[in-house]
Amino acid sequence: MKFILHSVSYSPAWKGQTALPLDRVIDKAAQLGFDGIELIAKRPHASPLDLNEEGRKRLKETILSKGLDLACIAGYQDFSSGLDHPDMAHFEKELLYLRETVRLARDLDCPIVRIYSGFLRPQIPFEDQWNWCVQYIREGAQFAEDHDVILALQNHSEITVHYEDLLLMIREIGSSVVKIALDAPYILKTGEPYEKAITAAGSLIVYSTASDFIQHEVAFHNAPSTFKLTGYYTLKRTQAVPVGEGQIDYRRYFRALKSVGYDSYMAYEICTPIRGGGSEANLDRCASLSLANLRRAYREAQGEK
Repeated sequence: MKFILHSVSYSPAWKGQTALPLDRVIDKAAQLGFDGIELIAKRPHASPLDLNEEGRKRLKETILSKGLDLACIAGYQDFSSGLDHPDMAHFEKELLYLRETVRLARDLDCPIVRIYSGFLRPQIPFEDQWNWCVQYIREGAQFAEDHDVILALQNHSEITVHYEDLLLMIREIGSSVVKIALDAPYILKTGEPYEKAITAAGSLIVYSTASDFIQHEVAFHNAPSTFKLTGYYTLKRTQAVPVGEGQIDYRRYFRALKSVGYDSYMAYEICTPIRGGGSEANLDRCASLSLANLRRAYREAQGEK
């Protein structure tokens, strides 16, 4: 298994998080001992808008010079919105961004573009949102086929957060280049066993993402009158923590991956507020500790000491 640092870990993904320029993130991945890097395809790191031909060549050479794999480029498409202003070219904009992200991956010799399906809009019929995602990812897959790039659909965006929906959408899209980027925490959040999700996904898995969290349940009796409700209500507060300090059992997760023959990439990410805050020192500490704990869990899952 190769362990990858997702550049979102040093980006302004959340308020208070230290954002580093891309060259420094690449240096950081090498210094912390990661095997490779995943790039966000947006500012301040690897937006297709900002990287011309020379910039792409230089970026590729920089990553190679550090001995790192460029494992994945993370796209941020959302194909489940647009009804609020149907006269706007929303879907074409999303598709154009996906096309340019695929071209960026081609130019950098990166094999995988991570994609989302869409984020649920309660006011829009679910079937409409589902069909938009299928239609436009299918069209985007044609670009990927032309450039020999894999689109890895992640179980992260709400339309396909459950692994069964992920598999159903991939079947409906019907493209050989649309695979799965499996997010371990989101399997747990859906309440499904890792083994069940991983066995079902099987050979479609081409990428995996790691992080960790703790979750507290807080019960309230008699909600405030503004809710016009009474009784007990349960809220959950989630806090990101370094891998090994939360609720994800990565030994078990790695054993399940081994059972389906997956032994490729595992990317660590800090994409939500993490215990200790967003200083560079704390991000370094969390990334370093998480890498060590992931490697330990992997060795133990393989039966090694």
